[in-house]
Order: sequence, then C-alpha cells, then structure tokens
Amino acid sequence: MDSCGLFFYDASGNNDCLHTRLRISDVIKDKAVSWKDQLIEYLRQDLKDIFNCEVGFWIQGSYKSHTLIIPSQRNYTFDIDVGIYLFFDGIEEGIEASLVKQSLRDSLESFCSKHTECQVQDTKNACEGLKFPSFLTIDLPIYCMQEGKPKLATNKGWVDSDPKEIQDWLTKKFEKNTEKAQMKRVVRYFKAWVNIQWAGKKHKKIPSLAINVLVANNFYFSNDEEESFLRTTEKICDSLDQMLIVENPLNGVDLMGLNYEDEVFCHQKIQELNEVVTACLEGIDSSLKIINYSNLFEHYFPQVTYNEENNIINLPAIAKFPKIVISRYDKNGSHIVTTETSNVSVYKGDSLTFSIANKMDFPLNSEVYWTVRNCGEQSIDANDIGHRICTPIDKNHKRDCAYTGGHTMECMVYQYGVFQGVCAVNVHVFSAKPIRKKSPIFKGVRR
Repeated sequence: MDSCGLFFYDASGNNDCLHTRLRISDVIKDKAVSWKDQLIEYLRQDLKDIFNCEVGFWIQGSYKSHTLIIPSQRNYTFDIDVGIYLFFDGIEEGIEASLVKQSLRDSLESFCSKHTECQVQDTKNACEGLKFPSFLTIDLPIYCMQEGKPKLATNKGWVDSDPKEIQDWLTKKFEKNTEKAQMKRVVRYFKAWVNIQWAGKKHKKIPSLAINVLVANNFYFSNDEEESFLRTTEKICDSLDQMLIVENPLNGVDLMGLNYEDEVFCHQKIQELNEVVTACLEGIDSSLKIINYSNLFEHYFPQVTYNEENNIINLPAIAKFPKIVISRYDKNGSHIVTTETSNVSVYKGDSLTFSIANKMDFPLNSEVYWTVRNCGEQSIDANDIGHRICTPIDKNHKRDCAYTGGHTMECMVYQYGVFQGVCAVNVHVFSAKPIRKKSPIFKGVRR
C-alpha cells in the first residue's frame, strides 16, 4: 500500500498535515482557559454561599484528554467540560437534582450579568453551561458526593456518574507513550470526520466520549499514521455495522443516545466511511486516496500541490485539470483584473471570483466542490481554517480575502458522485495596500 501517512502526521513538524490543521491556536486556547478560570473562581464562592459546603472542580472531556480540535466552521464553538463537585450529600438531605441545576443556572446568569461577552446556554439534561458566541462553550455538569461517590444532577434526577473513572480507563488502556499519543491523534481524525459529515445537519453527532471509547477499543497501532487510521476505522465500522451502541466500559450504559432518525443518518455515514476505508486498504491509486481523504475531511485536510501536467506532486496522474479564471476586486468592489492562473497575489480586503474556463471539458451537469484552505496565524487565531461549498459547474464562487498569509482554493469536479478532475489555486494575501507618501521637496541647504 502506497503510504499517505505524512498527509496525516509529520513527526518532524516541517509540513502542513491533518494533525497540525486540527490544532486550536495558542491565542484562542489561552483566551478559553482565561474565561474558564474566571468562571471557576466565581462559581467556587457563589456556590459555596448557596449550598454552605466546599466546592471542587475537575476538568473532563476532550480538554482533559487532550483531544480538542478546532471547529469545522468559523462561527462554531469548541467545548471545555468542567465538573462541579458539591461536598455534601444532597440526596441524604433530600435536595432535588433539579433544584441543584437551577441554582447553578441562577449563578451562571449572575456571572453573565457582569460579563456580557457570554450567555447562558439552553439547559441540557446532564449539565448547564455558558456560550461565548463563535468561540467557546463551557459545559458544567454538577455532582453531589454520596459516601465518597459522585451523583450527577440531571433533569430526571440523580444518577451514578464518575467521569474520573472513565478518564482513568482511557489513560490506562495502553501503556506505551507512542501508542497513547497515536490513539489520541486517531481520536482527533475521527472527530474531524464527524464534524465535517454532520455539519449543518439536524441529527445528533456521535458524542465525543463515544468516539474515545470506540477508538480505544478498536485501536490499531502502526508506524504508518495512515494505516493506523484506516485499520482502526475499519474495526470501528465493523463494530457499528449491526447496532449503533457504544457501551460505557465501566457500567455498560450506551454512550450514543441516538433516536431512530439519528441512527438512520449515522448508519449512512458509517457505510460511506467504510466504503472509502475498504477501497484505500485494497490498494487504490494514491492520487485517488488523496481525493477520498479530501472529501472525508474537506478543509481540515492539507492542500495537495497540483501542477499543469495534471499530476499530484509525487503521485500518479489524475483525470482532468480545470482551468480557473479569477476576477479580482478591491475593497470597494471595483474590478482590478481578470486572469487565468494558478497563483494570485492580493491585498487584505480584496475579493476574488473563481470560475472554470474549460467547462466544456466536463459533463454539463457536473458539480464543483470549492474548498478554501486558510493558513497562517490570522486565520487560525480566528478559528477559521476554511470551508467547502458546492456549485453547478457554470456558476462562479466569490470569496473575500480576510486574512494575510498563503491560502488555497481547491476545485474538484464531480458528476453524479464520480470524480472528474481537480486543481488548486494559491492565493497570497498581503496586508492592506501601503499608502504612498509624496517625496519631500528639496529646499536647499540652510546656512
């Protein structure tokens, strides 16, 4: 099998890869941690006053397991889960779980009245939370301790739940650090696939904890990152083929929680994923594997370089090569130039309209997938690494140039789901056009 492992993970850190594109920027992460810490300190005192007990906190979920990934769209949020522990026996004292959750909600509303950047989320069965629009969600499950065991407050009452135990189970699942590290990376890849395939859909996504358990139970370690992803995913698809159930390894409770419509959609996506994985494992051409990965992960996946001979660099030839015409406009909407090129340089604030010049080389009913891949600090710090949109082949696609740096616009042509051709345009965005000052007038030498 020809390996595409470096497109997934490059240990040298020299190349853009799926792993690096999934990382949340340090600027965003530091901002999130700052808000998390402020909220914890506020709740520590406020809940202590309300319940007259000591209050503890324990980070859980993806942030705890180091499997957070950047959201798939700019206006989407990522989650930090913070467990709140009230050190008294609320059940023994006859306090309803709903009252505990409502008290937490009241405290969050008080916090928001002082910090208008955030808002209280709609209540969930197992937690309350805050949302920082287009940035961060903080989920806050709240527990009371009963004989040293945590009881989770839900809208349906108190339930047994100990996130520390499942975290310990995940941590101890593998002994070698190399296995643990690769397992976490595969978790991120699978979460990225879920983010893309469920984006904009009404159906419930596969929960993060279920993904962690699925990968841990089906993990295949390999020195080749691509093989690890494919073999692990193959086993996951097999395990979900009959029933979409993922059992908590500690108590057997289903972690999926899908209704019938959610299950139908999930089965469809798992089947599509399995078909791609099977084809890749059976040894299809490396260029076709790259096309499949770009469809699975869209703008999360790194940009492959194409040249005018219709080749993917270092990979076999592909079908056809769309010729892209680009019209450039300044920030006021005035037309600057129209050109057919694979490289364009613009200023921040400009806009570009892309269209295909050789439409007649493709079937008239073809569709075009335009995939923007943003790179550079400005786009990463804005939680915006790109997007994909589909148009008929005779339609243009317009994009604003909002971030400096080197970006790409990939064009993939399909007819009824059958791949026809691909190319990419490199877009170099520079800071705002400099203002030219008049040269100083020479007034002679002063005596």
